[in-house]
Amino acid sequence: MNGVVNLSEMLKSHAIAGFGNPLLDIYATVEGNKILDKYNLKSDDQKEVDKDEFINLLTTLQSENYSMTQSPGGCTQNTLRLVQMLVNQPLFCVMFGGVGDDAEGKFLESEGKKCGLDTRYAKQCAYPTGRVVSLINGENRSLVAHLGAAEIYTTEDFLTDDNMKIMEKVSMVYIEGFFITHNFDVSMEVVKLCENFGVLVVFNLSGSYLTEICPQKVIAMATASDIVIGNVAEFKALANILGLEESSVEDTAVKVHSSLWGTNLTVKCKANHLERFGKTVVMTRGKHSVLCVCGDGGLIKFEVPHLDAKLIKDTTGAGDAFVAGFLLGFLQNKSVTECIAYGCEIAQQIIQNIGVVLKKNVL
Repeated sequence: MNGVVNLSEMLKSHAIAGFGNPLLDIYATVEGNKILDKYNLKSDDQKEVDKDEFINLLTTLQSENYSMTQSPGGCTQNTLRLVQMLVNQPLFCVMFGGVGDDAEGKFLESEGKKCGLDTRYAKQCAYPTGRVVSLINGENRSLVAHLGAAEIYTTEDFLTDDNMKIMEKVSMVYIEGFFITHNFDVSMEVVKLCENFGVLVVFNLSGSYLTEICPQKVIAMATASDIVIGNVAEFKALANILGLEESSVEDTAVKVHSSLWGTNLTVKCKANHLERFGKTVVMTRGKHSVLCVCGDGGLIKFEVPHLDAKLIKDTTGAGDAFVAGFLLGFLQNKSVTECIAYGCEIAQQIIQNIGVVLKKNVL
């Protein structure tokens, strides 16, 4: 599936509505574990901190002259910006979330407009725009976030007449796990609207630690969704809170699918789009095979194409890029295997750059 995708003949504007934390990503390349140890961080993990701890980390990076760059970030914002770059159609995606009334918030809106993303951000004047530091060490990365205004998106912010007109038109809703921790009421309102309008709901587990801090919210959101996407650690954590016995990764994917939705899955799917797949879980495992369970519980195993480790510069946005490709393939009525393949293709392009960017003419 090479080349820029033009879906103007197939779908109108606002095909995908995303709900997430609009964040500013700050990238710093580090060597060894000095910074990680100092701030009690783990490789290939993510952590939310308060404002003071976040400022202390930034100050350390600046004072020790680490090279830093910045770009728009946050799971949903990353995914939707990539979809926009691929379809080359303004307003194909719309994103909802909270930002501060500050330079960082204006930067996120400006960068969104450049790629055609419709940013319906509510300004929270008493809070700064959320930021994330990504500490990159070879193939590994550690994320440290201060959410700020992203925590304050309310049902009043969302339930406006203009927003409801958009929700009536969308084909798919994408919600990141980080969003539901602080904006669960909004997430449930979105689910209700999707049920009324017959809109597909896709949920990204986002982080294994979310199952520890808000297990019931994660279970409720996953159960209410049509497609659940996450990595192996996130699905193992979900299996644990669902009370499932520890087993192989293949069995974990199948058991989670059954535990969330039971049987007769195709009938229970509310969106016409999903009649092809049935309820679906998609488990990514880095360079190892992607596992997918859909419909009546059949397991699909997709081998990820090999990529030379020397080409890998930053894996921060790999998961978000995979989702962008998967969702775009789905909206083009591709098979589940083709959707996974496209997700892998986009992810492998992204990790060869610093930040979530597509180089010109790479697709």
